[in-house]
Parts: sequence; structure tokens; C-alpha cells
Amino acid sequence: MLVADVTFHDDDPAPRFAWLRSHLEALAEVPLPGNGRTGDRLRTLAAIAKFLNDRTVRERLGTARDAQEILAIFENTPPKS
Repeated sequence: MLVADVTFHDDDPAPRFAWLRSHLEALAEVPLPGNGRTGDRLRTLAAIAKFLNDRTVRERLGTARDAQEILAIFENTPPKS
């Protein structure tokens, strides 16, 4: 379940990344190892890595004050080709 009323009270990125890790639907869709879907797993993880490799995205995530802002970053950032 996505909790959207979280507020971060300091500049420590750890709580933000913990929140992301526990709530991103994309991570829930990553196939588990050993089920014959290695290609799908690697493509999904590569897409997540590509998104988070964008410095602007990381900076925006690092300064997000609450879950609403984090969701907005993911919803309003077009994929890079």
C-alpha cells in the first residue's frame, strides 16, 4: 500500500530512499531470480537505474520534503531515450 502522507524532516536521504524502496511499484514488478525471467528482471532493473542515474532526478528526490513531492517526480519525469 502506498503511503502518501509522509513528511521528511531533515536532509538525510536515507529515509527518502527507504520510502522509495518500499513503495515503488516498479520494484514490486521485478521478477525474482530463478523463475526463468532473467531478461525481464535485468530490463526492469536497468530502467530503474537509468532513471535514477539522471542527476536532476536524484537532486529532486534528495530535496523532496514529502511523499507527494517524490510521487510528482516519478510522474512528471519523462523517460530518456
